[in-house]
Amino acid sequence: MRVRGIILALALGAALLNGCDFLRKVAGRPTSAEIAVVREKVAEEEAARAKAVADSIAAVEAARKREADSLAALETLRTVPGLAFSISSLGGIYGARPGERYMIIVGAFANPVYASKKAASCDKDGYSACIVHFRSGLRSVGICRTDDPVMVTDTLEKLRGSGVCPPKAWILINE
Repeated sequence: MRVRGIILALALGAALLNGCDFLRKVAGRPTSAEIAVVREKVAEEEAARAKAVADSIAAVEAARKREADSLAALETLRTVPGLAFSISSLGGIYGARPGERYMIIVGAFANPVYASKKAASCDKDGYSACIVHFRSGLRSVGICRTDDPVMVTDTLEKLRGSGVCPPKAWILINE
């Protein structure tokens, strides 16, 4: 009986020295190390969810900003005199219409040689140029073709200061 008491006392002493993990293990419960791993996993999942929510909010805010910028650019195109003209308001064009909605016109020439020289100059400066043939007989040199009204208005402002296009450059609206 005394031996049993000693064994029991040693078992209790070992349990107390090893802490609650021993009793948890005996009872089939998770140990503190296993609980820590689960907590870490839960924290990582919560952080990933929070980042996904933040990314979604940022994407929505960016889309709203793009929309507001586009509306402001369209208003600028509509209201600033001499900034933009539609193909139909200029009498139409010969041949196919340019594929994009907007294009910066950097020069209009009656002489096709001058139009070709300006287009070559723009190409040399790194701007892909095209020549638009108007029914009036003028040939316009266009660069920076895009469907984005914000991009075309911002690019026109930048190009006016760079010397690539003249101060009277304008935007052609392909309608």
